[in-house]
Amino acid sequence: MTARPLSPGRQVRARLVRAMAVAGLAVLAGFGSATTASAHSQLEGTNPADGAQVAALPEQITLTFNQDVLGVGTAVQISGPGGSVVDGAPTVVDKEVRQAILPGSAAGDYTVQWRVTSADGHPISGQFAFSAAAGSGGSRAATSAAVDLPAGDSTGGNAPLIWLLVAFVAVLAAGVALARRTNSASRAEAGGEGSAQTKDVDAS
Repeated sequence: MTARPLSPGRQVRARLVRAMAVAGLAVLAGFGSATTASAHSQLEGTNPADGAQVAALPEQITLTFNQDVLGVGTAVQISGPGGSVVDGAPTVVDKEVRQAILPGSAAGDYTVQWRVTSADGHPISGQFAFSAAAGSGGSRAATSAAVDLPAGDSTGGNAPLIWLLVAFVAVLAAGVALARRTNSASRAEAGGEGSAQTKDVDAS
């Protein structure tokens, strides 16, 4: 028994289903990759803590992350009543970043801006603040120059996920539009076949 060939409308629908299945699998695969890639380092805590009021200005501030960070691209800026108080470059040890504070810095409110590079090479940044009731010990030898912090990503890198969702919606919308056109063509084709059969009956 020979199988009846599919009508043009059904052939188009079959191709549409296959194309949407392939596109859906591609989007899901990309979603998984983007989810893995977006697992950048995250700040777990600071010392002093954000909003803390300490008795005296510490010798250094410490940032602790949930995973190791890279030394390349790491920068910390500490600003107080007298301007920048960073003393040298920050040090990176596994999950911790430490930045020394100039001896003899005054009491007051301090803001810390930081930028680090995740182990996957993605830059992240943020800031926190604290206040010190007394300055740090020692004498301040020189005024430290402000550190220029390039813009980082403090959102965790969700852009790839957003673009994948946009692509999925676009594929879905295109599929719906094509399905509607195919259904219209199929109805027109069915009407034509019905008219032709009616004519054949009348002729017989």
